[in-house]
Amino acid sequence: MLFFHLLVFFLPFIIFFFIIILLLEIDVTIGPKSLIISIHRMICKHLPGIFILLIFILYELAWAEYHAGHYPIAMV
Repeated sequence: MLFFHLLVFFLPFIIFFFIIILLLEIDVTIGPKSLIISIHRMICKHLPGIFILLIFILYELAWAEYHAGHYPIAMV
């Protein structure tokens, strides 16, 4: 909960990579219904990696905050 404001910093990168993934993964030649199915498959395929990356980023930021002294435990 302490680090959600830092996700705003990563928002442009997330949007940029999402657009790249859309351009590379979606086949628009089949039709609009296939486009929705393709987006759903893409999200299901990439969701574990996105979660792992998010957990890793939050873990690294937590240790950075701790060593910077911003975490209440470090001030004791």
